[in-house]
Amino acid sequence: MSFAEGLLLAYLKVGVLAAAILAVLWAAGKGFLTFYNWVEKAADSKPKADDSSKDGRL
Repeated sequence: MSFAEGLLLAYLKVGVLAAAILAVLWAAGKGFLTFYNWVEKAADSKPKADDSSKDGRL
């Protein structure tokens, strides 16, 4: 293998590794944001403590 081929292979390996790292970071960020939005929606949909008219009691 010539020097140019070895250098090209090294650049290719670094590029594939960088793409894999970016993909993992992107997936982790997307998962975190999805979980955060799910928690926010759950907190917003909780019934209020002073709303006792729904259960029929006065």
